[in-house]
This record gives sequence, C-alpha cells and structure tokens, in this order.
Amino acid sequence: MNIREHIERERQEEAERLRILEAGLPMDPWMAADFAVDCGLSDRLPSILYRTWQRGGIEDLQPALWAVWVHNKSPRACLGERKWLELFKAAGFTVVTSTTVGEDTKFGQLTERPSEPLELWRGAAVATNGRGFSWSVHRECAVEFAEGVAGVGFDAALFRAVVPPRAMLALFGDWREQEVVVNPNMLRGRVSVAERLPANLTIFANRFANKP
Repeated sequence: MNIREHIERERQEEAERLRILEAGLPMDPWMAADFAVDCGLSDRLPSILYRTWQRGGIEDLQPALWAVWVHNKSPRACLGERKWLELFKAAGFTVVTSTTVGEDTKFGQLTERPSEPLELWRGAAVATNGRGFSWSVHRECAVEFAEGVAGVGFDAALFRAVVPPRAMLALFGDWREQEVVVNPNMLRGRVSVAERLPANLTIFANRFANKP
C-alpha cells in the first residue's frame, strides 16, 4: 500500500467512525462520547451534537449535552460560545452529579441549581482574563488547572468570581471536580485574580518524576 492509498484508507475509516458517532449520539450519548475519545475524535463531537440537535434528532438534550461536554478538553474551542449558549439555553439548567451517575466523589455535592450567588474558581492563562464557561466550586480543582497551564509554558492565574444563579447554565459533578458552567457574557465586573502562577515547565516534569 502506497502513501496515497494509506491516507485514503484512513480518511474512509474516519468518515465511517463519524457516521457511527452521528447515529449513536441520540441513542446513547455517553457511549458515543466514550467511542469518540477512543477514536481521537472528541473534538468533532460538539459539532455533531449541534448539527443533530438543529435537525431535531436529539429528543433529550440534557444527557447528550453533558456527555459531550465532559468528554472534551476544550469544548469552547471546538464549537464556539454562541452555539454552546444556544444548546445550553435549549436544554435548560442541567444538573448531573455523582449522586445521579452513581460515582463516589471526594468533593461536596451540589445537586440542584443554587438559589444564591456562588463563589467560583477558574484556573486559566492570564491572557484570558478569566473569561470562560468552566468554573469550579472547589478552589483546589481550579489551582490544578492553573498549574497545568503554567506547566506547558504559559503565565497562569487562579481567577475568582461571585456568580449569580441566573448566570449558571449547568452543574456537572464527579470524582474529579464539581464544575459550574457559566455564561461568559455575564461575568463582566465579577472576575478577579486570586493568585498568579508564572510559566513553569518543571511542574509536569516533577509530577511525572514523583509517580510510582
């Protein structure tokens, strides 16, 4: 098999996997999202979700939205703010926590939409000024994200915001963290820098060195 034939075969295989994802997402969102991760196609799943929802192919949007969101390392980059806001608005406030998915967690639980403003945390590059969908109830989770950003060579910060309930779009909790998805357009004037973390390429190296 020459290089051209090999590339064409890979293209056909990817197209088939994408067809499987598009057919499977409405029936079993979690399994489809797992399959996307295994195939290295998780970045394609948000657009599949949006397209399928637009043509009326998703009867229950909330579990599909949750599965696609938590299986993606950078959901906003894959679909854009406007389309995600459309999806979250259509789904209504969504709550999926370890209580509902049957997992143990080391974090305290919120199981319904808060009725009062919440203090939330976000670890991200300084250049973002804290703008983004994903915030954590737990400071230590956000610190880990900030350290991850610093560890790949970017100046990072731990951002803090007190967010009103009307700005919250979803609550996703599992053993890793308890995430509050926030409308970025409603963060103006609410975000401050709690801590700065200079770029430090030794962070990940030290983590790997300390692994058993």
